[in-house]
Amino acid sequence: MLSQAKLMTMDPVELHKILDQKNKEELLEEIIALYKKFKVVREFYGLSNKKKKEHVEIIEGYKHKITNALWPDGNFEGGLDLEKVNRLLKQFSSVCDNTKDQIELELYSLYQANSCAICFGGDFGEEYYEYVEERFDQTLNKMIRSRSFENQKRNVQAIIKNAFEGYGHKDRLEELMAKYESAKHVQNENTTRTDR
Repeated sequence: MLSQAKLMTMDPVELHKILDQKNKEELLEEIIALYKKFKVVREFYGLSNKKKKEHVEIIEGYKHKITNALWPDGNFEGGLDLEKVNRLLKQFSSVCDNTKDQIELELYSLYQANSCAICFGGDFGEEYYEYVEERFDQTLNKMIRSRSFENQKRNVQAIIKNAFEGYGHKDRLEELMAKYESAKHVQNENTTRTDR
């Protein structure tokens, strides 16, 4: 089997050449070995295989990890770990190419971040809210690009409704929402013109 270090430095053309030399059985054995060894490979196949139960379990597992990263435990230890949330979202995006699932998880993280802020008085400092606002902006942008804005609008509105009002946070989320609603409107007009 190829070493993990070699794969990380190998470009796709080199990898293709090596894999092209293997027969079907060798490729299957290698994939099964990777599946057994690396959780990320299991998640990739679990998400791409579209087995509903496994797919839902993986997404719910990520949601659980995000919740644990944001919320302090029973002893008020841990939580508010936005770096961990960011890593989890990046990891999920690397194993899941389904934009709808990525958006669902990002919206979940935003809702949880706002809920945590409201629950604990909200005075977490500007950096906390800047992260949430940047993630909100990125997620709305992804929704516009993937044309899923209208499908997720209710979830976005719930995030805004649940937002902390200090630091101008809620106002900023409302401004971003208005910006993307305007962009969606322009996008719809352009689509209508090209359909004629």
